[in-house]
Amino acid sequence: MFIEFSIERKKEYWLLSLLATVLYTLLGISMGVDVGDAVKIGILFLAVLTLRVHFKEETPAFIGPLIAALFSFIIFYEVQLAVGATIDKLTLLLVFLNFLIVFGIVLFVASACGNLSWALIGTNVVLIALGVANNLVVQSRGVEMQFSDLFSIGTAATVVGGYKFTLASCSLTAIMLTIVQILFFCLNRLPKFKKLPLRITSLSTGTVSLLLVIALISTSGGAAAVGFQLKSWKLQPSTYNGFLLNLLHSVSATSVDMPDGYSREELDQLINSVKPPSDNQNKPKPPATTDPDVPVTDPSVEPEKKPNVIVIMNETFSDLTTLADSMGKEMLVSTDVMPFFHSLSNDAPNVIKGNAMASVFGGNTANSEFEFLTANSMAFLPQNTVAYNLYLDATNCFSIVDIMEAEGYRTVGMHPEVGSNWKRTQIYSYYGFDESYFLETNDFGASSFVTSDPLTEEEMYRGHVSDQTVYDRIIELYETKEEGESLFTFAITMQNHGGYNTSKFDYTVMMNSAGSSNAVNEYLSSVNNSDTALQSLIEYFEAQEEETLIVFFGDHQPSLPSSFYTDCLGLDDNSTTEALQAKYQIPYLYWGNFDLNTQFGEVTSINYLSSHMLEIAGIDKTGFLEIMDVIEQEIPAINSFGWWDSELKFHSFAEEDGDLVYSLRTYKYLQYNRLFDLPEEKRLDLFLPAAQGPENDAESDIIPSVGKRKEEESSTE
Repeated sequence: MFIEFSIERKKEYWLLSLLATVLYTLLGISMGVDVGDAVKIGILFLAVLTLRVHFKEETPAFIGPLIAALFSFIIFYEVQLAVGATIDKLTLLLVFLNFLIVFGIVLFVASACGNLSWALIGTNVVLIALGVANNLVVQSRGVEMQFSDLFSIGTAATVVGGYKFTLASCSLTAIMLTIVQILFFCLNRLPKFKKLPLRITSLSTGTVSLLLVIALISTSGGAAAVGFQLKSWKLQPSTYNGFLLNLLHSVSATSVDMPDGYSREELDQLINSVKPPSDNQNKPKPPATTDPDVPVTDPSVEPEKKPNVIVIMNETFSDLTTLADSMGKEMLVSTDVMPFFHSLSNDAPNVIKGNAMASVFGGNTANSEFEFLTANSMAFLPQNTVAYNLYLDATNCFSIVDIMEAEGYRTVGMHPEVGSNWKRTQIYSYYGFDESYFLETNDFGASSFVTSDPLTEEEMYRGHVSDQTVYDRIIELYETKEEGESLFTFAITMQNHGGYNTSKFDYTVMMNSAGSSNAVNEYLSSVNNSDTALQSLIEYFEAQEEETLIVFFGDHQPSLPSSFYTDCLGLDDNSTTEALQAKYQIPYLYWGNFDLNTQFGEVTSINYLSSHMLEIAGIDKTGFLEIMDVIEQEIPAINSFGWWDSELKFHSFAEEDGDLVYSLRTYKYLQYNRLFDLPEEKRLDLFLPAAQGPENDAESDIIPSVGKRKEEESSTE
């Protein structure tokens, strides 16, 4: 017989094992594991401590892979448990494919190290850690973990300290089971993978298993054939596909395939059919002002001074009370959350405000930033990816920064966090900001922002640089700029960031209806503070003579307890995709100390906001943005999940089949050409201002590489 079973017989050992079992069971219960589950795991724990399994050297070669297969399935089950998803909604084929992923990894590692126990321990620990991490990611942003998130570990580490996570009972159960299983691997002797034929066979089998799954799941046809479902809300991907298969499928999101039917010839035809005449004569322009320091070549023409433009992308700023009202729900609060913002009316000639659709919820701020600065849309990029991490480089960062520089603006990008977050230091150099400011920390641990003066306690809020401090720095830049200089500032704030569990917090707003919690009250109080800071910024520029346009919008809504969305918005995991779009609505505001002379539609999205800004400021648009003006008439709003037509009817990308409408296809093809078409010379000349490239005409063949324009800047990264 190649296997031996034995039992520990020492009385003292049994007593110690029983004591350890009781303590382990009570520990699980105290942490939140279901009592029944904790007791069952305790029994397994005692069995592992007292029973022994020993595989002899003469064990047949096929036994090792069989043992690997058995525990691979158990590990898959534990991972699903850690995630919080069941396996009852998985088809047998999808169960098998998830199992193959674990089995392939185990065989691959076992053949490499020659030890099955270590391979099982390593695989178990890593995959359970990913499952638990996925559970926490869902808590923070409402969607599951993607492979691209591994590129954001540095950013996550920076901001995770502000969150208070709660491990779900299912995750704790999975961790307890994993510890028992690891103890089993350590106390018992499993078959060895020492012989060369077995190692070669295992390596081949493991590799083939992984390649088979990758081949099936990495293409849309293969994924559809195995029944893979494109889900995005909460735990749906893991529930219907399996966490591991879903994670592996997301690897394909690191690259973007050419759209069906795309060609330069087809794109040219689409552009020629929608491109408006290049005429900026009818666009509103603020009155010209005379600057005596600027030479005038034609005495009959008065030089034009462009308005200063200040863009504020306010972290997690949303108008939840108004949103609840619009959905027929009651959200009672002790005081108006944003009295100043609400006091601003579209009836005033210098105010335009409304709601825009974002592509992200609870996190991934950089995607809203990407949409605003580039007018690209996350609709045409894989869901839950971050464009900054995966798709932008020195050759394709065409943005409104180019336009503002062509108009003679001094361009400034600023964010009161470390520049490595979402690779902003590198991305901002690609955008070509004249100056970029991030949070700096000296050798003594003191932090500063924009100026070299250390930040004081009064300049912080909830452990972050306050909105008021950011606005004070903007005012300093304005007051110290050269006379006659036009300033463009793009600033991201930080104080409302998620993690609403600040100790000894001073609540200024309390919610008095179902769905209330300390987290909700802290968030509402933070937005209330942001509203006060916005008022101070606008009141300052209201008193200035230089024309200034302020653009203000939220990047996404907060990730609050599920009970809040259920009670206050009537949304849950079973809500339709269209209904869930309420969680992607954010407020926007254009304010000027001059008449804005224009209005926009009822519904818009973040990707259109910068084009609106240029129109208000009287700044010439690129050929791309002129085409976008035409597209916007048919598609007034778009985000990662769908688009709204001219009658404001929502169309879901996931739930509607058929060809894309004409304008949507034009937009998708343009974005592909702009970001991915190779060689770079194939990219159109529509994306840069005329001052930086050829005439904006669809007939032109190529656009000068952004990489060549910014070569020196990027080489210093």
